[in-house]
Amino acid sequence: TAPAAWTREQISAPARHGDARRVAKTAEYRIWRSMIERCRNPNDAAWRNYGARGIRVCERWMAYEQFLADVGRRPSASHSLDRLNNDRGYEPDNCRWVTRREQARNTRRNKLVTRDGVTLCIAAWAERVGLTDNALAIRLRQGWTIERALSTPPQRPSRAALWQPILSEPGEGEQGRAPRGQS
Repeated sequence: TAPAAWTREQISAPARHGDARRVAKTAEYRIWRSMIERCRNPNDAAWRNYGARGIRVCERWMAYEQFLADVGRRPSASHSLDRLNNDRGYEPDNCRWVTRREQARNTRRNKLVTRDGVTLCIAAWAERVGLTDNALAIRLRQGWTIERALSTPPQRPSRAALWQPILSEPGEGEQGRAPRGQS
């Protein structure tokens, strides 16, 4: 039986694509509906970050079948719809399926860095050159040039510095701490 929430018109309406009529709608259909809601419905919780900013869904994608024909099924449950340019709308040449990690690297909040004509976010550059994203961000905040920040190897403490607290005599460098077992 159909869920009670469906109206008579919905139940009797032909579903050409089939994805919306199932009791459990497909992920692609839910993603499509959410995309339209956040761009067109001022009452949607995400409206201020989409519709209010002028982010629109192209006319072609107002039909689910056309959206699905252009983007296809998502490759896995860990993929979501991403806009290459976050200032442009949802349209075939600006959207793709990406993992959460890829999508996290493509947000308005990210600081983009360009070196030798390649523009990436800090996390992507850090990964590429063997730094943590925090280390790279700190270098840039401290006024390092992009070239210096990306080309200077990570500064790791020497092995001796790491072992120093363990090898030191009790009480040495540990002011006010009694040796273990004595309190």
